Amino acid sequence: MSGAKARYFARRWAREEAASQYLPTVPSRTEDTLWRGLTRNGELRLLVVRATSSVQESVRTLGADPATARLLAELTVGGLLVRSATDPEAQVQLTIRNPGAAGRLYLDVWRAGQGYRASVENPTAGATGEPLFRGGEFDLMRSRASGPPHRSVRLLGEEGLAEAYMAHLLESDQIRAILQLDVRADHRGVTHACGFLVQVTPEGTRDDVEQLLGNLDRVPAPADLMTEADPDGRAFGDQILAGYRWDQAARENVSFVCRCSRERLVAILRSLPEDERREMVEEAEPIETTCEFCRAKYLIAPTELF
Repeated sequence: MSGAKARYFARRWAREEAASQYLPTVPSRTEDTLWRGLTRNGELRLLVVRATSSVQESVRTLGADPATARLLAELTVGGLLVRSATDPEAQVQLTIRNPGAAGRLYLDVWRAGQGYRASVENPTAGATGEPLFRGGEFDLMRSRASGPPHRSVRLLGEEGLAEAYMAHLLESDQIRAILQLDVRADHRGVTHACGFLVQVTPEGTRDDVEQLLGNLDRVPAPADLMTEADPDGRAFGDQILAGYRWDQAARENVSFVCRCSRERLVAILRSLPEDERREMVEEAEPIETTCEFCRAKYLIAPTELF
């Protein structure tokens, strides 16, 4: 290679090395996604999620009022980020036994791109005027197709859900991360359900922490930067990771999915002890149940239990 060509390619490679690399496709702003980015030297990892459309579908199905819908949106966005931060190929099931007016909260997130479902014990609790969330017991289980599940249980104070998720990551997985939820609602319900998680990896130093905190002081909320011109929020990533070369490494779709079915319900009922099933048969009354996630109704004849 001639000296001129060598200098040309050296300059070209230097420009490519200096620039952040993005995934080639760009989703529309109405498409819910979660993407992961990583600095070139591995000091920082960034996850950005937009779940607005799917959350709106979920809370509408549950008939949640705006205040309770916002709480469910925070539960969902945070849970999606935590699952992806710990193991994108795992299923995460989170139960919060909350003594507040909203009652028990539940989130089920399947492996990357397979969807989630959420529920709340009292979907219209916002009308009571009582505090919806008062902490309680945080019970998270993470499982894969093979191997034993990993379970973490801790008591919550009255901190917010973002703080609860960060404490779980630190105590259960030794992950130092900053998680922020950008959930907005008005009288119509949830208008934005976004958030991000940025992790300082073991390769990170105190200087990296200080650089990150300085960047966070200046960055707008993610929903403000996920515009029609930049629906992926790449400009948001550039600001969070300012001072670093980084790459957008992976993206998955986010969707509300309920896997309930009549067959699954019958299988669950058939797993009950025989004496309980015979008692149901003797009562001769159809068994009616409603899915807590999608509000589908099922009617099971007692004779189907055997």
